[in-house]
Amino acid sequence: MNPIPTEVTTGATDLILGLLAIACIVRLAGLGQRETFRSRLWIAIFALLTVASMLGAVTHGLDLAD
Repeated sequence: MNPIPTEVTTGATDLILGLLAIACIVRLAGLGQRETFRSRLWIAIFALLTVASMLGAVTHGLDLAD
């Protein structure tokens, strides 16, 4: 864990944001509607948000070597 409290807090909020984005993907994929361009676009956007948030959680939350 990172020894700086604000970095740990930022990592935790990034993790929560990533989990929320995953929940949005699951919700959009399970609506039972036919696959439209708009739904695929939003799923892709939330997938990119998930990747960015998880990378931020690792970067901010862990004490990485120089």
